[in-house]
Amino acid sequence: MTSEGVESVPARWRKPLILALKLTLGGALIWWLIWSGRFDPSVYNALFAERTARFLLGVLVGQGIMLLVPLVRWWLLLRAQGLPISLGEAIRISLMGAFANLFVPGGLGIDGLRLLYLRRFHRGQWVAGASSVVMDRALGVVALLALGGTCSLILLVQNYNPWVFRLVAINAILLVGLLAGLALACGFLRVPILPVFRRVSLVDKVVRAMQVYRTHRGALAWGLLLSIIGHLGVCVAACFALLSLSYPVTVVAVVTVTPIVTMSRTIPLTPLGLGVSDSVAALLYPLVGLDGGAEVQMLLRATIVLVFLACGLAYFKGRQEVLGIEEQQLGESKELLVKGGA
Repeated sequence: MTSEGVESVPARWRKPLILALKLTLGGALIWWLIWSGRFDPSVYNALFAERTARFLLGVLVGQGIMLLVPLVRWWLLLRAQGLPISLGEAIRISLMGAFANLFVPGGLGIDGLRLLYLRRFHRGQWVAGASSVVMDRALGVVALLALGGTCSLILLVQNYNPWVFRLVAINAILLVGLLAGLALACGFLRVPILPVFRRVSLVDKVVRAMQVYRTHRGALAWGLLLSIIGHLGVCVAACFALLSLSYPVTVVAVVTVTPIVTMSRTIPLTPLGLGVSDSVAALLYPLVGLDGGAEVQMLLRATIVLVFLACGLAYFKGRQEVLGIEEQQLGESKELLVKGGA
């Protein structure tokens, strides 16, 4: 369906239609993986073995580390911006966003809900809050590229492989480019042409917000460390997923390809990267001597859905609290109107 066709659909049907199209694309990719022999559903019979329970527990623990540890990172970045948000509140908003990830393609539920929260309750500091969301995402990508690049270099030294060499080169280019962009945004690098753009009010506000981090290097350092720990959780989960499906594990190889597969999951084509990350894993795993790329990704997706569903408790509790605050404010407004009329 063309974009004009989507625009002509009534607004109430547009989102369900787009979601249906994304699910269809994901299903088509899974069918292609099965048809091409890159995805074998029969391997999940291994999950019923007696020894599998502890491996599945390891998958869940790794996924929990991946989700929970980086939540503190956002709070540190908020503190650097001077926003009066407690650690508990920051974690609660992020958990609500994690639940929203079940319905928002690209893993953008967390970022989207954070921005909505800041827009509603901290409107006067919204640009500063938005910069914390951007920096949070950027530090996560830097940690991914650093982990993948380091392990791909180790793998290359152990046994030269032209595909691994390409991975090293791609990681290096992306990492250098991202670090240069962050250094420029935060003011660590200066460009003569930047003052020209800062004549625009919004650009100046964004630049000022990002340059706050230049004087809060501790927040950046701790944020990067938490990012690395969180992404190591994903790698741990992938290793245990391989073990639970009776596939051999090479830790360095897993850490080499997991960052790229993780980033492919954030491409907003299908919910939770359905079909997309599975296809990328199916193509990359054999290049580093691993098997079961698509099968592992499907198992990881199933476990992260369980983790996100558990986050639904925070979502509904937070929603009720927000509604309660709005009702209280409405009641106070009505009371003031009555007193004013009297």
